[in-house]
Amino acid sequence: MKQKTGRGVANATYIEICGTAVQSDVTYEDVSVRIYPGEDMNDYTVGRNCYYRQDIVLTGIDVTDERVTVGIVPGVTVEPGNMPAKKGGEKQVQVTARPGVEWFFELPEWLSAVIKGDTATYGNRVTYWGPEKVTFLAATANPHAASRSVDFIVAGETITITQDGAVLTAGGETSVAPEANATGSPAFTISEGLGWLATLNSEWGDWLGWADGAVTNEDEASSGSPRLAVKARSVNPSAVVRRGSIEIKGGDAIANPDYPALQATLSVVQQGARVEGSSVTVAPVAAEGLTGSFKATAGLPWDASVQTGGGWFALTGTVNGTTSGITSPQSVSFRTTAINTSSAQREGTIRIHAGNALDDAHPGPVFPLFSTLHNSRSASA
Repeated sequence: MKQKTGRGVANATYIEICGTAVQSDVTYEDVSVRIYPGEDMNDYTVGRNCYYRQDIVLTGIDVTDERVTVGIVPGVTVEPGNMPAKKGGEKQVQVTARPGVEWFFELPEWLSAVIKGDTATYGNRVTYWGPEKVTFLAATANPHAASRSVDFIVAGETITITQDGAVLTAGGETSVAPEANATGSPAFTISEGLGWLATLNSEWGDWLGWADGAVTNEDEASSGSPRLAVKARSVNPSAVVRRGSIEIKGGDAIANPDYPALQATLSVVQQGARVEGSSVTVAPVAAEGLTGSFKATAGLPWDASVQTGGGWFALTGTVNGTTSGITSPQSVSFRTTAINTSSAQREGTIRIHAGNALDDAHPGPVFPLFSTLHNSRSASA
């Protein structure tokens, strides 16, 4: 005990403080700090019944200080759950190595790490000592639908950082009006930060196009629900809807057409065109300058013809043209050619045809909607 080797002896006189210690948010248990009343741990000239005064400031647990022992070092703490698939997703890890113990890891291409405000990016080796909180950040969105992971050995423990797989989901069907230049905004959901590409596909002709200023691709999705802008390039000439679609690809599916995931189809339909007729009642005598009216989807070619009752009235004036809109009535002129000599009403119909038939399966609006002309009873009846 008196050899004075320079390292002190096991039973030298000292004061020992025992308990727990908290450093960098890590709690260490069974920690002891030995305080030697002499000038240092090798000073054995301690006087009996003497008064000693020491001012002590504990600034941390230093592994190089032999006066400090740590009984229990807790394990590395990893925040529960996976890192989100989006770019910038976070995952926190609390490294609990004893102060002074070196640890390190190397970052893959899709991860960065922040320690005390300093950021390390892809390819860097991160080296640190002792306990510290590490915030892992996704440098890129996951380009796959499957999750991806990386393992690190930190302070003798293996930790796993897993990023969720990306998601691409088509929104509901988008309907546009039958008129030309009618617009719509199809929507879809994609993981934020993931690249995407939209491509048009029309089913019956090239009627569907992008609206002015439409965004059809992004290197990184700026939000989780991008909206597209489409328009009808022409009026629907049919009474039935016509369909188109938009193919959406995200992440690895853009460059790899054989990758089945991260692909979706948005459905767009254009409503069928309309024609609405009206009813007209005329006097029982022959008369000129009579009119009926109809309304139809704007932009369609139209023509009028007598369907029934042609023996007592006839069309006059314009009998064809272009429709001006469902809110803008258009006139058809006719005249009655003979007095109604019966006490009963007689009726006739003018047939308005608008649009053009495409084929038997998808007929144009050959609408059975007519202006009906009613002759009232004659005065002598």
